[in-house]
Amino acid sequence: MSSNITVIRVCEHCGNDFTARTTVTRFCGDLCAKRNYKQRQKEKKISQSNKETESIKQNKVKFIKDVSNLEFLNPSDTAKLLQCSRVYVYKLLDSGKLSFIQLSEKKRLINRKSIDNYLLSLHKPIIKTEILQFEKPFDINNSLSMSEAQQYTGLSEKALYSAIKRNNIRKHQSGKYVFVEKVELDKLLTK
Repeated sequence: MSSNITVIRVCEHCGNDFTARTTVTRFCGDLCAKRNYKQRQKEKKISQSNKETESIKQNKVKFIKDVSNLEFLNPSDTAKLLQCSRVYVYKLLDSGKLSFIQLSEKKRLINRKSIDNYLLSLHKPIIKTEILQFEKPFDINNSLSMSEAQQYTGLSEKALYSAIKRNNIRKHQSGKYVFVEKVELDKLLTK
């Protein structure tokens, strides 16, 4: 049975005005109805995923063990306390830097005092006795490119590069060219 009434409504999806034949019509057409349905389904999945994530976070918080107040720790808890890997803790145990109690073949317990003593032994003041030497700036005007340096020294490319590396001679790269100071090459040749 068809209706003779016409009502001006606003589409819930696109917001445009349309003429409806019933008072309960929500969308201007089939396309808006389908799009709105897909949007509702997407929001439903997202909210469900967010709820699952929150429940996982809450469960994870419950199972985190507070290791800072324990007197004896296993290697995993020690690794959490020291913020390092378990492998590193086992290396410390095997090297004797951390003392432990061997309960069974596979069970080791580490005393908290042993961990504190190890950390205190690491806390030594560092005294730098190194005197900083300021390097003079690279003299690009009195330097040679690598091909010029090969001709100047009479060495092959490989020999020149190995001699530069062996004697810690500074190089300077400008674009695709590498330069070496002529003074440094003279010192190399006099050796």
